[in-house]
Amino acid sequence: METVLVIGATGNIGVATVKAVLRSERHVLAVVRNQDSAKKLFEHVGTQEGISTVEADILSEHAIQGVVEKVESGHLPAFQHVYGAGVYLLDVLSLVSF
Repeated sequence: METVLVIGATGNIGVATVKAVLRSERHVLAVVRNQDSAKKLFEHVGTQEGISTVEADILSEHAIQGVVEKVESGHLPAFQHVYGAGVYLLDVLSLVSF
């Protein structure tokens, strides 16, 4: 199953994106600020099924690199697509090399 990395998953557009990804029968890897944000996401989406979360400050080069390292080590699902809701995605992705 394909996975979509969703940055900004807990905002209004992000929640709609997560719902759309789940409807398309893909898995979501949601970047959240903290566990309270993750709970908010699950409440708005109505399920935890198909959603993995990872805590990270998307403005921190170290934090984004940490997410990539967790994916590479197998602790998080590999993602095939990236969607940034309300962030400068190119700026975020320029912080890491895949």
